Amino acid sequence: MTDTLGFGKHKGLPLPEVPTAYLFYMLSLDNVRQSRPASLTAMLRELARRLADDFEATADELARPTFAPRSPSEIARSKSQKRADNLAKVEARRRAEKAAKRLERDKLMAAQREAKLKSELAARERYWQSIVFDAHAWKYDGSDLV
Repeated sequence: MTDTLGFGKHKGLPLPEVPTAYLFYMLSLDNVRQSRPASLTAMLRELARRLADDFEATADELARPTFAPRSPSEIARSKSQKRADNLAKVEARRRAEKAAKRLERDKLMAAQREAKLKSELAARERYWQSIVFDAHAWKYDGSDLV
């Protein structure tokens, strides 16, 4: 069974597929060495296997740059773009939450208006029924004629 890396950038990859430079980097981190002794042992075994199998190829892999160096202005632009993206996400989430609250408020107000209209309609109905009832109860006796 091949060990897999359980954390970091290459999480889930089998150790033979993790770049050698990344294994060296992970081994250089104090928190990895102190908090993950099983992973430390597995990474050391993998590095020892690579060096024993083909020392020259491993050395060549370590000599190659793993990324193109970036200028400070490129790094600053990248950070500023990340901040802008995060801000855009936060603003989009706020707009969505505000729209949801507005929709909820509008639904509540519509329900209140409907209840008020029903109440007014029922009151009018009761009023007209009382007038019709009074008209039927009233009898003309002709006493106003002399």
